[in-house]
Amino acid sequence: MLTLGKPAKIVSSSTSTSITLSWSQVVGADFYAVYYKNSAGKWKLYKKLEGNSLSIRPLESGRTITFGIRAYVIENGKNVRSPYYVTITEATRPLKPAKIAATQNETAVKIAWSASKGCTGYRVYGYNTKTSKWVVVTSSTTKCSTIINGLKNGTYYKFAVRPYIKIDSKVNWSEDYTTIIPATKPLPPTLKATSLKGGVRFEWSKVNGADGYIIYGSKKPGSGYVKLAVTKNLTFTKKGLVSGQEYYFRAY
Repeated sequence: MLTLGKPAKIVSSSTSTSITLSWSQVVGADFYAVYYKNSAGKWKLYKKLEGNSLSIRPLESGRTITFGIRAYVIENGKNVRSPYYVTITEATRPLKPAKIAATQNETAVKIAWSASKGCTGYRVYGYNTKTSKWVVVTSSTTKCSTIINGLKNGTYYKFAVRPYIKIDSKVNWSEDYTTIIPATKPLPPTLKATSLKGGVRFEWSKVNGADGYIIYGSKKPGSGYVKLAVTKNLTFTKKGLVSGQEYYFRAY
C-alpha cells in the first residue's frame, strides 16, 4: 500500500471576485481534493481534480476562506487518501469605499467613508503635487474616518482611501481606491475701515484660496447680521448710514 505525503508547498492569490490556489505535486498521487471551512467551521469538499492548481470564482469581495488540500491514490478501484493535508487561508480583495465625504476648517480636514465589506483596516494617502506622488498620511486605521492636521488655509488637497485585509503577515489590498478633493477654509479677511460722510469704506488684503468675499452688517455686536454684499473685489463701500449710530461688520 502506498502512503501518500502532503504537498510541500501551497500558495494563493486573489482578486476581488476570485481565489487561485496552487500546490506542489505529491509523488504517487492520482488526484487531489480541495476542501474549505464553512461558516460553522466545518470542512466541506469543494472539488476533486487531477491538476495541482485551482481558480475559485465567482466569490464575494472581502471574503476570507480557509482551504485544505489532500492527495489521493486509486488502489484496487478505491480512493485512498493521504493521512496528511495542508491548509491555507486566503481572502478576496475588498472593494473601495462606495462613499466618501469631508468636513474641514482652516488647518485640518476630516475624511469619512463608508465601510468596505470584510476589510480589516484602511490606509489614507495624500497627493504630493510637487513630486506627483501619493504619500501615506494615515498608515492604518480600523475606523471609517481620519483627521489630517497641519494643512494650509484656503488650499485644495487630494486624498485617497484604500481598504485591505490582513491575514497573518500577508496584506490583500483593494484593487482600487476612493478619492476626494476638499479645500481647507480660507481665513477671514482683516478689514480696514475708512469713515465717509453717511457711510464707510472697507479695504482688505487678498486671502489665500478665496474666490470671493461676503460682507455682513448689524447694529448689534453679537446678532442680527445680514448679508450686505458678495464681491470678488478687495474693497466695499456701505452708504446710507446714520450718524451717531453704531454699526458692526464682518467679512468671510
